[in-house]
Amino acid sequence: MEKVGMIDDEKTDTVSYHFKSTYYTNAERSNGLTGDEEIVLPHFILLGILLQTARDTPAGLALIDKAIDPIFNGQKSLYFKTTPNQILFDGILLNCTSRKVAPKAVCAILQTKGAELGIQKAGDNIFKVSIFGHRNGTANKNRMEVLRGSEDAQDVGKVTKFNGKDKLSFWAGEECNTIQGTDSTIFPPLQKKEDDVVFFAGDLCRSLRLTYTGEDVELKGVRGGRHDTSFAILANDTASRCWCPKSGCLERGALDMSNCLGVPMIFTSPHFYEGSETYLNRIEGLNPNKEDHGIYMDMEPITGAIFDVRLRIQFNMFVYDMKKVQVTRNLTTKPFLHPLFWLQSSVDITEELLEPIKMLYTVLKVAKIIKYIMLIGGFAIMGFGGFLVFLANQNKVKDVVQNTVRKMDFNGHSSEHKMDPNDPSSKY
Repeated sequence: MEKVGMIDDEKTDTVSYHFKSTYYTNAERSNGLTGDEEIVLPHFILLGILLQTARDTPAGLALIDKAIDPIFNGQKSLYFKTTPNQILFDGILLNCTSRKVAPKAVCAILQTKGAELGIQKAGDNIFKVSIFGHRNGTANKNRMEVLRGSEDAQDVGKVTKFNGKDKLSFWAGEECNTIQGTDSTIFPPLQKKEDDVVFFAGDLCRSLRLTYTGEDVELKGVRGGRHDTSFAILANDTASRCWCPKSGCLERGALDMSNCLGVPMIFTSPHFYEGSETYLNRIEGLNPNKEDHGIYMDMEPITGAIFDVRLRIQFNMFVYDMKKVQVTRNLTTKPFLHPLFWLQSSVDITEELLEPIKMLYTVLKVAKIIKYIMLIGGFAIMGFGGFLVFLANQNKVKDVVQNTVRKMDFNGHSSEHKMDPNDPSSKY
């Protein structure tokens, strides 16, 4: 990921930019998988169209039903066979060559939302939709404005505007629409490990807050504190209930992303980790656990460097029998939350990037040693100075005694008079 189209503003001490992401296949970490393995899951493009129509214009479901066969190439079920590569990059095909009224009308609507939904042209009246294909190697549509921290290092990276606005409009209340934290690529230095880690995630249209777990971590000599969260917290972390849509709050651990993404998608932690048992119990084969499905971030507090991150998100959609639609006829009439897939965004810092932090540790360690050396040296000098003062005082006492003896001699005492230290009468 890189920042492109950067513009500095000296007056406001800010810089604005777009993120640009480029995705590569890492064969070494794919465990022999190629991405072309066949999988079966709900046709999320078709399901998204059905859910949005059912929510906004239920009468239009009959029209959609007539358009399914020509647009989705004879799709007879809500489930379909595909591959991870098609979902993520290559795209699911939409056939808009039919001149019939229903498919033509639906395709016209889809094309008007092409940019918003990531629909790409694949041929004459043939289109494709994928999760990352339209974004791979291109600048993200969202534009960030962040503080540079020239005047105050604690402000570095803090997001001030998102797409030109200092407030969001996706959520139901001011608290949820407030932009907080950095852009996630940089954090202020000189933090306490107990401090919350807060960053703004543009793709999620919101800020995320991770709290210190009490666990200290170390990676190749770099030490920091672990901070974590889950969608059970992210979706229910405010008494104002402003994360909830107008239709009402979802159950624990589910966040409605419809207003942000433009499609009726629900985000949860993978396997509904820490989410409602209502969702978990409807799906077989799930095994939620913190190690595999939690969200965490490890921060080195002196530099503010992040050296280990796991951001995990499960994409879900509600599924149920919509009556007027043939592909849903065998489903239950009561909606249930159906997992589609889940993604993990990771940061594994390299040895090369760790070196500057290790060097800083060395400098701080040397400075600490020098501090103690100077402290010990200071005490030694003070002690030696005190010893010299003591010797000087001893010499003064000796001189006084000798002068006193001479004075006594001068007044008629014998020059052979000897002072007996054990005789009280001989002391002066």
